[in-house]
This record gives sequence, structure tokens and C-alpha cells, in this order.
Amino acid sequence: MDLRTEYHDRQEATTTQRKLGEVEYKGDIKAYLTEFRALNIYARCTGESLMEKFNLAMPQAIIDMRLAYHIGEFVDNEHFLVATYNVGIHVEQKKALEELRGKWKEGGKDEGKKNQGRDREGQAKGKGSKRLKTTS
Repeated sequence: MDLRTEYHDRQEATTTQRKLGEVEYKGDIKAYLTEFRALNIYARCTGESLMEKFNLAMPQAIIDMRLAYHIGEFVDNEHFLVATYNVGIHVEQKKALEELRGKWKEGGKDEGKKNQGRDREGQAKGKGSKRLKTTS
């Protein structure tokens, strides 16, 4: 008996299929897709089953944007995964921008007003930005 036969896990595909369905999206589409692909090497999930497992893990914002921008059928699994990845990147960037704006509105806005006041005072006293004088 050779080593592959002796140590072959007959439940490997089934076990990995279950794990594939348990992979969680934690706000990083690249990390999720990397883990999903690694497990899918053994699970060999394709077609509707692959799409279902992937869609169940995705937040609604990613699904909505993908549906809005990718009308029609996907050519294959890779087309589906790449489309979802690209949309996921945009959703994550949008979320990061919204968080930045929220922080700016909470605390940064007041600081900005203070600095604007200082800048205006400095300009009134002649301490503003100096332009280079050119001679013709």
C-alpha cells in the first residue's frame, strides 16, 4: 500500500465544502477571496454552489453593487469571483471614505475652523504666504 492510499482522507472534499461555507467576510475582500480560493482547491466547488457560498458571506452592499453593474450571466466561476472582488474593493473604499468623513465631521471640522481663523489673522498682519516677485 502506498502513502497516498494510506493517508487519503475520503471526507476531505465534504469537510472542506463545509469549511468553505463557514468562511466569513470581515471587511477585507482580498483576504476573504484568498481564503475562499485556498479552501476551494480541495472542495472543488463550482457553478451555482460556488456562487451561493460566496453570496451568503458577502454584505448586501457588495451584492447590490455587483447586481447593478454586472447584468446578465457570468461566463464562468472566475468571471463571477473577479466581478465580486472588483465591486468589493469599491465598496470597501467607499466605506473607508465615509468613516473618514464621519471623523472629520466629529472633530476635524472644529480644528479646521480654528486653523482658518489663524490663517486669516496671519494674512491680515502680513504674515500670509509670500509670493515670489518677478521682474520683467
